[in-house]
Amino acid sequence: MFFSNKMFVLIIAALISGLSFNASAAKKTSIYDTYVETDIIEEVTSLRISLDETTLKGFVIVPICNYECVDTRLSITPQTRAYYKARQVPLKRAKSRLGREAEIIYEVKSKKVVRITWW
Repeated sequence: MFFSNKMFVLIIAALISGLSFNASAAKKTSIYDTYVETDIIEEVTSLRISLDETTLKGFVIVPICNYECVDTRLSITPQTRAYYKARQVPLKRAKSRLGREAEIIYEVKSKKVVRITWW
């Protein structure tokens, strides 16, 4: 079979729910590094982030594109993790990525950022 069973289920679920299927959505992870079908990955070329370094709360603005792009505000919580070159770093360092490339993983329903990754 061309698709793995997991990929096939993701494609069917995306078609049934009416969501556009993003091929990068197959790499889904949650805060606990387990697979969660509600997480989506968005690659951002110019990160727009606001973060209070004392409470570790804030938001990122991500262009989400289905048929047309819409800027969407996603919440950063103290549970959000930051990774630089596959190593976890303090979330405060994500603020230094302002205006640069990053990968945002977020929960669709709650619009909470699970993970911010950069290289």
